Amino acid sequence: MYVAMKNLLAQHQADAITMNCLGMGLIDKGMGYPCLGFVRFNNELRAGVCEADLKSTMTQLLFTYLVGRTGFVTDPVFDLATNTIIHAHCVGATQMEGPDSRPSPYHIRTHLEDGRGVSLQVRMPVGGKVSMARLIGTDLMLFSTGDAVDSPFVDRACRTKLTMRVENIEKFLENWSCGLHRVVFYGDHTRDLRRLCRFKQIRFLREGIDDLQNVPGLEWEPHVHA
Repeated sequence: MYVAMKNLLAQHQADAITMNCLGMGLIDKGMGYPCLGFVRFNNELRAGVCEADLKSTMTQLLFTYLVGRTGFVTDPVFDLATNTIIHAHCVGATQMEGPDSRPSPYHIRTHLEDGRGVSLQVRMPVGGKVSMARLIGTDLMLFSTGDAVDSPFVDRACRTKLTMRVENIEKFLENWSCGLHRVVFYGDHTRDLRRLCRFKQIRFLREGIDDLQNVPGLEWEPHVHA
């Protein structure tokens, strides 16, 4: 799968790939899930993004070009008792702090959704700042920062998990929009992203801080997934 996707990127002179990895019945067709290939692409600062999610793909490409680090596309869970967002997905790069960083330890597991195929359960780095973002269309950027405080090695939720402590956790939950996914990047990239958004005339929206309920262009329908 990795070789096929690598050849496809070369054929189209592309830097990113995303596909409906769970909906195409890849395992039943004698193929594999793209998870391991996506990890390798992300470590190489090319984007392998889950679930045909174009918003997350564009977000990850933007940050990769801007700060030279890959992203972790996640399904967030809110823990109001500890003021944390637990980010979880079955594709987690092993070099989230850059291609020259020390690789994170990992276990080789199945994909959680169906217990088939192969994915990595990565122990993400903790102890520093992280940024969370999602580009909506071409003119809205959802953004926040927090502290990476844990990377639980438990079977609940998707394989790789990162716990991000934030302020105003209730406001995050009340103002959550535009689908489930967010993309996490290591480091506090507020200053660089503000400059980029100002240059490209993208509205910069702080989740957990700004009132987002009446912002035109945000999607609030619960059926919007990725």
